[in-house]
Amino acid sequence: MTTLTLTCLLLGDHPDKNFEVQVPKNMTISNLKRTLQSDANLSDTFEDVPPKDIEVWKVEISTTKKGCKFETLVTLCDIPAPCTDIEKGLGGVLLRQGNSKITEYFSSRPPDDEINIIVKCPSGK
Repeated sequence: MTTLTLTCLLLGDHPDKNFEVQVPKNMTISNLKRTLQSDANLSDTFEDVPPKDIEVWKVEISTTKKGCKFETLVTLCDIPAPCTDIEKGLGGVLLRQGNSKITEYFSSRPPDDEINIIVKCPSGK
């Protein structure tokens, strides 16, 4: 089975704190949320959060060509997560359907120098 390496970032963290997860290409969005919930980088944040309540966004933010999206991401470190519009501010696409496969959003291997996933806590967490 082929895997994808996705570079992830918890919304509100500085982009330098990004981390990678390796997932099977045929993994569902629901299972991706479970994987992220149990990841050592996020386990404290999502300890009491059901996976279904975690928001996962597909983004394309270069970590080497520090353009507008990267600067917006850095600025978001100082803004409360519930106030952030990932769709407008970062061009993000919410991975909604729990039974959808990751390949519906990532048909090919994402570039190594990009943040691919923004993980957002539910409001109030």
